[in-house]
Amino acid sequence: MNTESTSLALVNSAPAQWRHFARFIQRPALPAQSANEMGGQTASFGARLTTGLVAVLRMLALDLVIMIALLSLVLVFVLAGGELPSNALNDLELTPIVILSLVIGAPLLEELGFRSWLSGRPRYLSVIPILMIAAAAAASIGVARTGEDASEGTAIALLGGIIVAIIASLIVWKRPPMRWFQAIFPLAFWVSALGFALIHIANYKEGDWYALLPLVLPQLVLGTVCAYLRVHHGLWSAMLLHALHNGIIVLFVLAGLSMTQ
Repeated sequence: MNTESTSLALVNSAPAQWRHFARFIQRPALPAQSANEMGGQTASFGARLTTGLVAVLRMLALDLVIMIALLSLVLVFVLAGGELPSNALNDLELTPIVILSLVIGAPLLEELGFRSWLSGRPRYLSVIPILMIAAAAAASIGVARTGEDASEGTAIALLGGIIVAIIASLIVWKRPPMRWFQAIFPLAFWVSALGFALIHIANYKEGDWYALLPLVLPQLVLGTVCAYLRVHHGLWSAMLLHALHNGIIVLFVLAGLSMTQ
């Protein structure tokens, strides 16, 4: 494993963090030493939290710089007479519930779905097949039955799957990353990042999917940044950056709406 690309020992400034991130996406690998294990000893909770928060703020700054650059390109395109396809988010009314969903709900669910398992630990990897089986069972019950029986059957299947997944996760909680996952990590990293970006094509109401690819570049950038934080500082750091990213976008939208009223 390339210790230069995975060690956090020399990440002591924002530029160093960004260079470390650049090396990571060039050669994705699970870190040989995480921020939680420095000097061969488990770091204290306070040290882990501080290191993670600093990394989140540094990577948020990089994320915002890239977002501004991409938005500038979009602005040039629009000023040149181009038209952007309609986005489903444009029709959303930013009520408190919607804002909470965008800023808290979406980051939690999307990070769990797209990046929780990137650690390669059995406690996350074991959950995926169990929940897939539960979802398949719920779908089969929904097709085979009707009315109240279908609702009860699907609910039981999903709830049972969640309970079994939690129990399985607790049983293997302390086990280290799987060796086979370390070998396929580069592929897993890009599947996670690209899958996260591509799913956002569904936000657009018109246009061929290949023509919409440039419009999901912001999600691709966010996906790589969150994956970097996830494997080096824990899932919470990816969730926090994702929430801050969405929150800043919502603030800009609200500010724009208030200026036009």
